Amino acid sequence: RMSGSHRGLGETHDASVESRARLGETQGAQRGKGRLRISTACLGISLLTVASLVAFPALSGARDGGAAGDGVGDDGIPVPAPPTLVASEPRALTLHWAQLAPEGFRTESYDVELSGDGQRRQYNGPDGEGAFVDLAPASRLCARVRLRLQPGDVATRWSTCLQVSTRAPTTPRPMPSAWPLISSSEYLLAQWEPPEDGGAPIDAFELRLAALEQGLVDSCVWTGASCSGCAELPGEKNWTLAESEWMGMFAVCAGASSLGCCGLQCWCSSYRCCEKVPGTLRTNASVTPAPGSARNATLLALPLGLPFALELRAHNAAGWSVWSPELLLHGDAQSAAPPAAPQLRLTSLRAHALFVQWDEPADNGALLLGYELAVVPQAGAPANGARVL
Repeated sequence: RMSGSHRGLGETHDASVESRARLGETQGAQRGKGRLRISTACLGISLLTVASLVAFPALSGARDGGAAGDGVGDDGIPVPAPPTLVASEPRALTLHWAQLAPEGFRTESYDVELSGDGQRRQYNGPDGEGAFVDLAPASRLCARVRLRLQPGDVATRWSTCLQVSTRAPTTPRPMPSAWPLISSSEYLLAQWEPPEDGGAPIDAFELRLAALEQGLVDSCVWTGASCSGCAELPGEKNWTLAESEWMGMFAVCAGASSLGCCGLQCWCSSYRCCEKVPGTLRTNASVTPAPGSARNATLLALPLGLPFALELRAHNAAGWSVWSPELLLHGDAQSAAPPAAPQLRLTSLRAHALFVQWDEPADNGALLLGYELAVVPQAGAPANGARVL
């Protein structure tokens, strides 16, 4: 029966060490007074006797602490290993607890408990892994498991606790673009779907509207480790220095000496060099706030006669998300023309299917509403007629 409980054996070992200490103190005191001398053999017998006396109550405690819930004892059954953590999210934890049954048994089901910070979740069933959801972010929890075994309808002891934590909230995920419900030369009614909140409720949105005009924009590159900066780039371009990034002492720089030094100084930087090239400028930007419960907003004072871009971002306790992709619109489509024809590209061909791609064509001043794709048999092919998708 002593080998039947791992916990009992552990307690017996501790008790033996403690008994040796106490007996050693007694022996030392008696030797000092000259009242008693104990032989080595007697000391060994005394240690064994005291250890045995301490061991049996420990084993009795192990028997009394049988399986919780159904009153079935667990004599001779090892304590299961605690669960392991698979993944942690701000509001969910995924745990793995499957393990082999003790010899002579088969596992019928698992009891899994997750508790802490005022929360308690339980699972009972045959699955060896699962996710516990609707948890509070940044919670510290204890995960433990016990096995229900057959034959005999036996429940093991609970495993030790695995201390786990849900992740702290992060900023919301990037938002998809908004879409227009109503667009005119005077106002825009835009609608959106909220992104994943990152583990904390979204409490605000911002909509950024900017006019799009053609002009000169910066086109920038980094030189890498360099001594002279933009002068080392092709000289036919009108480079300007935007910023530099120090690369460290004794780095081997472009244009450096054999020691890696730039002139009298042993240092170099990476320079961000920019030139002006034709591109699209975003001007007259304005930001409109919206509450976290909003799903649409009306924007007034649109840029008259100019295309414009609308972006969104979401906010929670961890901060702002990045801006969404732009929704491109026109403030005045009265002089618009039909869009240019898209140019198709065949990407894959199968026995009963074909896959094509196309870039968004020039809209010629009005919002693109959709596409039609016509599939027409060539001459000599089976005459199934044209299909419009």
